[in-house]
This record gives sequence, structure tokens and C-alpha cells, in this order.
Amino acid sequence: MNGADPSQPTPRRSISSLTTLWRCLVATVTRWFKQPDDISRKKWIGLLGTLFVDGICAVVLACLEFYMAATFVGTLAAGTMLAIGIANWWAIYSALRAAHSWKREAVIAQVLVLFLTGYIILTDWRSPGVSWSVLVIAVFFFIVGFLWIVFLGGGAKVEWTKSGVIITALFPLAALLQFWLQTYYVPATSKPLVDISSDLSLQSQTGPIMHLAAKVTVHNRGAGSVKVADALMRVTAYPRTPQQQGPRAECVDTYGLKPFCQLASGLDLGGGNIDTDFRVNPTPPTSSELLYASDFMSGRGTFLSAGATETFQRIVDIDPANVRLARLSVSAVFLTDRKIKETRWCGGGDPLSPSVFAAKTRDNPEGRIDRPPKDKLGHEFCLEYEIAPKNIIEKWIGNRPVLRVFMILDDPLDPNNEYPQIDYTYNAANGFDKPDTGQRESRKIEEANPTAAYLDVSAEYAPADP
Repeated sequence: MNGADPSQPTPRRSISSLTTLWRCLVATVTRWFKQPDDISRKKWIGLLGTLFVDGICAVVLACLEFYMAATFVGTLAAGTMLAIGIANWWAIYSALRAAHSWKREAVIAQVLVLFLTGYIILTDWRSPGVSWSVLVIAVFFFIVGFLWIVFLGGGAKVEWTKSGVIITALFPLAALLQFWLQTYYVPATSKPLVDISSDLSLQSQTGPIMHLAAKVTVHNRGAGSVKVADALMRVTAYPRTPQQQGPRAECVDTYGLKPFCQLASGLDLGGGNIDTDFRVNPTPPTSSELLYASDFMSGRGTFLSAGATETFQRIVDIDPANVRLARLSVSAVFLTDRKIKETRWCGGGDPLSPSVFAAKTRDNPEGRIDRPPKDKLGHEFCLEYEIAPKNIIEKWIGNRPVLRVFMILDDPLDPNNEYPQIDYTYNAANGFDKPDTGQRESRKIEEANPTAAYLDVSAEYAPADP
């Protein structure tokens, strides 16, 4: 009557409606999800949290693995990790409903987590540089999963009849396993099986000039393709009148001249005399002349597929009036089929720069990286192949294995070789400037990435005396 607004009960109805809705939701959740009677609330919440985190981690790893590689092995690994994540989330559903088999399903999920974390631990431990952060995380998840298996194992009633049926149904997968071993695992873990043959012969002659055919045949007899890290063919001529050499040092001791000096000169446990030949009238390599040298395969950026054969031929001229002997030498480094993440010059600098490689041969047997005097420096090309990780676990560990290939152009500390020469080494991307005691890191990387080196496969041609 006096114009005052009447009271508004609508907000109370709204609050009451929200409360009723919440109670209905809680009642529904309580009716469908409840805590099992044979576990305390703290342990139940801890188990749910463990299963949820394990499921999240497994699914994330699976998604990253799917993103990385579209290969059979990568897809299989991603599917396995996805199954582990789903198994953990299904165990959560069973535990929330207090199903009679919730303990069994939780134990199965944690057993799968143990396999995954065990694989991560083994991969990290076998890697050249252990990632302690990854190792600690994996060990923590492994221990937590193992404790849950011990705690729930007594109450996990496994129905062995059903398990036997499942195991029997998996027997046909043995053929798939055999296919994977023969098609993927064995070729990927075996050394390259490559045959190299060389031939140097007279092709034709124009007046006194001889045209020699330098022929190289490369055949991959392995079950998988191989990458050509570097391949060199070199033709060297030795003159009829070599430069005069100084007097040869005698091998003597208190008992006089040793009859085995000639034999001992070719024996070297350090491997420095791998190119030593016996000649009646020896001509040192310092008196030789390089006629031709070329990377005949690596420049093509090629893989040599299983069973493939490739032949390369070059024509090289010699003058028999001046040349007593011509030698064709072939050297190559082959890498078992690997995906290469990046190819670059060593250190990202000048590809042709003074090298400290020679400092590690004679004056520096312990492998220190002290730079020798300028007059003892050699020169080389140096190329790095950074090998891509095979799966998300290796990428997570982050070792970045690198194959480093050297094309040595000269080495003043080792003049008794024909040049150029090929050499190679392995290490992590950030490990070449660090001491590698006992070559531990390089050996581990090479075991995971098998390599075969063929050094100085030779053929010779000697012109007839005029």
C-alpha cells in the first residue's frame, strides 16, 4: 500500500536448487563410485593418484612417440605405451567402483609400469652419458609401482584359467615377433656387411701415355641398408727414380744385428704401421705423387640398400717413362641404417683447418688435446653426423650421439702414409673436447650404432719397362 517492494524469495529458491543438484550429484557419484572396504582411505587415495599419474605419463609418452616416427617399431612402441596408460586408468575405474577385481587390475597396471620404467632405466644406464634426472624419476616410479604390487599382490585373485586362455591366444604373435626380429632388430643391430673390390688396369694408350681404368665395386650383402659415411678412392704414382733417403736405422742391441728387424718393422700394437708393405726396392710414400682422389659415394648422400651393387670407374693417365708403379686404394666407412638428424662441419667452423689429430698418434699416446707446434700440424676435413634418437626415451635422455669422420689431407707426424686418408670416431655432441677414459663413451655409441671401416683396399698396375 505504501509503495514498498514486496520481498523476493527467488534467490533462496536458487540456492536451494543448487544445493539439491549438488546433493543429487554426490548421491549419484556415491552410488556408482565408492571406497573398497579392505583398504584405508589414505592408501586408497594414494593408489588412485599413482594410477592417474602413471596413466598420464604413459599416454604423454605414447603421443610423443606417435609424433616422432612413422615406423613399424615406433608405432608398436607408441601403441604399447598407450595400452599401459589405458590399463592404469581402467584400474582407477575399477577401484572407484570397488569392483571385486580392482586389486588384480591395479596390480596388472603396475606390472606394466614396471616394464616401462625398467626399460627407461636400462636404456639410460647403457647410454654413453647417464642422465641422472631421468634415472632418478624412473627409479622412483619403479619403486612406487613395486611397493603397490607387494601391498596388493596377496589380495589380487588371478583367475588362472582365464589367464591361460589369454596366454594361449597370444601364441600366434610368436610369428609376428620372429618377423620383427628378422626384418628390423637383427639388421639394425648388426655390423654392415659390405664387400669392396678394386681393380686398376690398362684401358687404352695414346702414344706414350697410358690411360688406366680405376674401378671400384661395392656390394651390400647384408639384410639391411647401410649409410655411406665417407668413401675415398685414391690413385698414387711411384716414380722410377725416387728421392734419395737418409741411411736406414739399424736394429741392434748388445747382441748385435737382429735378423728379425724386417719382421718387427711391420709389427706395431699401436696400429701406426697398417700400411707398411714389403718392397725389394722400397719407395717411401713421401716420394709418391697423388694422381687422383675423390669422395666417390658419400657426396651422393646415399644409402646402399640390401643386396645392392654399385660400380664406379675413373680414367687416370700415367707416363710409363716416369712411373714405376701406380696404386689404387679405396677406403670407406659404412654405418648401419640410421636416421641422421643433422650433418655439419665439426665444431661449426672452417671445414679445412689445422688439426690436432696428429697430436694423438706419436707424441701424445695418452690422447691429450694439447696443440702441437705449428710445424707439426696436419690438415683435414671433418664432418659430423648427429644420429637421431630412435624413440622418445632416447630423446628424453638426450645424449645426442655423433659420428665424426675425418678426411686427413696430411700429417707431419706420420709421413709414411699415402694421403688423403679416412678415419672416424664416435662421441656425444658435447663430449669431443672432454677426456674419454678407456673410450667408454665412444664404445657404447658404436655398439648401439654398428660401423664397418674398410681402409686401403688396394690394386696396383706396373707398366712394362720401355
